[in-house]
Amino acid sequence: MIEFEWQPVDGFTLESEALDAIKATSNIYVIAGPGAGKTELLAQKASYLLEAGICLFPRKILAISFKKDAAKNLGERVRKRCRKELSSRFVSLTYDAFAKGLIDRFYRALPENYQPLPNFNILTNMNEIKYEFDLVDKKFSSSISDHNRCLTESKLLFSVNPDSKKEQVVNAVWKNLLKRNTITFQMITRLAEYLIRVNPILRKCLILTYSHVFLDEYQDTTTLQYDLLKTCFLKSDTIITAVGDQKQRIMLWAGADKNAFTNFEQDFTAQKATLLVNYRSAPRLVTIQQILAKHIEGDESECKESTNCLNNEGICEIWYCNGHLQEGEVVSKNIHNWIKNENLKPNDICILVRMKSDKYGAKLIEYLNELGIEARDESRLQDFLTEDIVRLICAYIYIIFSDKGTNEWNEIMNALKILRGVYHENEDDIDDIKKIENDLQDSLHSFRDSFNKIQNKTDMEKVVCQIVEFFGASELSAYYQQYRNQDYFTKTLQSLNDELWNYFEKKQNWADTVESLMGKDAVPIMTTHKSKGLEYDTVIFIGLEDSAFWNFRKQPEEETCGFFVALSRAKRRVIFTYCKVRNTGRNGLPESQSINSIQDLYKILKSSNLVYETDLR
Repeated sequence: MIEFEWQPVDGFTLESEALDAIKATSNIYVIAGPGAGKTELLAQKASYLLEAGICLFPRKILAISFKKDAAKNLGERVRKRCRKELSSRFVSLTYDAFAKGLIDRFYRALPENYQPLPNFNILTNMNEIKYEFDLVDKKFSSSISDHNRCLTESKLLFSVNPDSKKEQVVNAVWKNLLKRNTITFQMITRLAEYLIRVNPILRKCLILTYSHVFLDEYQDTTTLQYDLLKTCFLKSDTIITAVGDQKQRIMLWAGADKNAFTNFEQDFTAQKATLLVNYRSAPRLVTIQQILAKHIEGDESECKESTNCLNNEGICEIWYCNGHLQEGEVVSKNIHNWIKNENLKPNDICILVRMKSDKYGAKLIEYLNELGIEARDESRLQDFLTEDIVRLICAYIYIIFSDKGTNEWNEIMNALKILRGVYHENEDDIDDIKKIENDLQDSLHSFRDSFNKIQNKTDMEKVVCQIVEFFGASELSAYYQQYRNQDYFTKTLQSLNDELWNYFEKKQNWADTVESLMGKDAVPIMTTHKSKGLEYDTVIFIGLEDSAFWNFRKQPEEETCGFFVALSRAKRRVIFTYCKVRNTGRNGLPESQSINSIQDLYKILKSSNLVYETDLR
């Protein structure tokens, strides 16, 4: 009876296929193109499972995403869609965070030879992996990616007496890294898979904890991550929902499994659903996406535009320039006009590049700054701004100095209730919640005075430290697992102090400082990979040239998928630029550009008869 009473929350209207996927009682994977509402489907499904009592207390829903910002976004949506006491049972993590959490809590259940010490270091420089292999056997492999894959691909690496030369070398590298208490995220995932595989009680606890598991951007799942998923939940009563889009598969270079959906369907006996409506892009852009989709292997469906759009809506253009200086001038002036005349905000516009956002975007940042428009390279800040302690402190500073911080107030209150052990809002907790509200309100006045007395960066760092103590340093590290590593916590806070002071010196106003740091007033510049899951009114793709797509001849499918991702970020307008000469050669020297290798991409755009070309050469 409850099932029929449930309706999508917050006024959303869902396709019948989406409603079926939400109410599915068995494993299911949803193929959905850009703008089809994959994240919203998961948020609505969480609401349905929790509100209808299908996910019964004390069981929870586990959502696993590929990127930090995607995990954060999904968690925030569920908190908006559900009552607070229900949303507390929704856990949204990345694959890396899920695996690391298992190791942090249960590492003592691993064989002694493979136990990392508490607060182990995460190795991100893959050259160091090669160095470790060279110490054991210089002839083992020449490719850094091969080294990293060898460390994690076999489930038999934990044998006491490895037989093959390969296993002997890999075991030696594992031991050397563990002696230094330094491992990669991939190694952590393999350790977590092994941990669950040899400890059936832990596996049973996982299954009892999570009645449902959501997998976001499933097309990017690696073979290693899929091994962990199977070890944890295969042949259990946990129901898994995977969503993704084969046309946006751009992580094969990082180990994504090309057969991810097929394997999931076979191993988990999963049903398939397809969402066709694109609610994001204007009709003309959807038409171009349809043409491009037909050139991508494995695409069988045809996306449709939303009925809310007019048929003539949408702009797609190619601008041909002599060089990056002319390109920068033209792009910056158009952005200035759009902001002035179309009521757009700077962060309604995104500048995308295939790679090297610092090189491709440097001159553009200068030109935009000259016009009074802030722009920045998001590759440096994107993950940093998803850090829990960064968001909490920025939100706290914002509500001190702004009367527009309703969302920030709610975010802080939710965090304080969790940190202080108030998980529900029943009658027994009313007094505790009131006390938290009063403590927060009183602290704001005190900290306002502290901020107003700040004379230099050292003063500010002391105040930030006091804010951390207000939340509770030990409580923060207990709840947010990544901060159990004190070095990581300290480095994150130091980076926050650096960024806050840098922006404050420009703005001289704390509310404006926080808004600018969070990207409210800036045009973001990022790579296609960083743009996954994001959307903008206008997208400008800089450098539709062979040198940017240098691997197109070897991997045309993956590169075309990357181009599809760039095209599909735009709601209303997308611009592609080409330069005859660009300063991306060695030492920033001018380099002639061509479009011979990526001629197919130009043919696809032009075949739509919807792309306007402007030759500025």
